[in-house]
Amino acid sequence: RPFSPMEEQDQSLKFCLEERDFEAGVLGLEAIVNSIKRSRKIIFIITYHLLKDPLCRRFKVHHAVQQAIEQNLDSIILIFLQDIP
Repeated sequence: RPFSPMEEQDQSLKFCLEERDFEAGVLGLEAIVNSIKRSRKIIFIITYHLLKDPLCRRFKVHHAVQQAIEQNLDSIILIFLQDIP
């Protein structure tokens, strides 16, 4: 968990991680939408794996962009871990 040390160092940071923070019993897609709606910032770690995953590419990105538009926020942050054209 690369984000856990950052949360420990700065108590004002709270990351929503699928494996830790999704509600039990809630369908995966609904949990993703709920998390995006509650988030002030949406961070995408861009890798080849993410771009090949149709769920990530279409559903997660679509809902993140929709949320940013609805809230009129500059809330999407992209982090590229690999050199992707």
